Amino acid sequence: MIGRPSPWVPTPLHVGRLPIAAERLAPTGVLGTGPVAMPVRALLLRRGRRTVLVDAGPGELVRHWPGGDDLLGPALAAAEADGSDVDLVVLTHLDFDHVGGTLATVGGRPRPAFPRARVVALGDGVRAARGASPSTPLDLGPEAVAALDAADVLEELADGDEPAPGLHVRALPGHRPGHAGLDVETGDGRLVHVGDLFHHELHVAHPDWHDAFDSDPATARRTRSAVMRELATGGHPCVGGHLPGDVPGRIVAADGGFAWRPTDPGTR
Repeated sequence: MIGRPSPWVPTPLHVGRLPIAAERLAPTGVLGTGPVAMPVRALLLRRGRRTVLVDAGPGELVRHWPGGDDLLGPALAAAEADGSDVDLVVLTHLDFDHVGGTLATVGGRPRPAFPRARVVALGDGVRAARGASPSTPLDLGPEAVAALDAADVLEELADGDEPAPGLHVRALPGHRPGHAGLDVETGDGRLVHVGDLFHHELHVAHPDWHDAFDSDPATARRTRSAVMRELATGGHPCVGGHLPGDVPGRIVAADGGFAWRPTDPGTR
């Protein structure tokens, strides 16, 4: 009899850093006056011989963000992994700080950075990128999709698809076309990747402060509200593209709303 596959072992990675004006994250004065070093995070998942990377950081595309850092290589090395280990990359969306690390420049042209990996993303985002032209240096989804398409490694997913056993993609609309999260079956239960629902932990308590980052703010607010209620009720740990900490945290009910709570590493 064939049983269920073993659970995924998650390792949050700090794969980049982007200085961002404090007033883009919170009202003037709340986070000081200088730029905030916003972390960029990915999630490494391992099970047996399988290695999955959820988002890949800015990679070489960090050159488009003055003062930004690409930390993917050191983060993988610290987790005792490298690009040749990765056999699946799940992209929550196609902003440069999530898709850039999937590419490497070879002979002056962008090529896939992970030689064994297929790359998957929600079809809505992929199709939008295929039909668009970059409007700013940071709008690099079309460039990345073209390079991944040329290498025949990019696959479109639908809401609810399972790119690997124990991984379930979920549409989280509002931030960008095709923005997604991922439910992960771990040994400690369900872990939820919320993509870019929040760019700072204060956005959990003040979700309206996030509006500057979303292509459809009204839809994004509804999505955030629903996900926060779900996570606070279920108690599931979560990670995100810019949330802090080297371990998952939790969203909890607080003061008539919600708040971000880091998880004690000893209680994972």
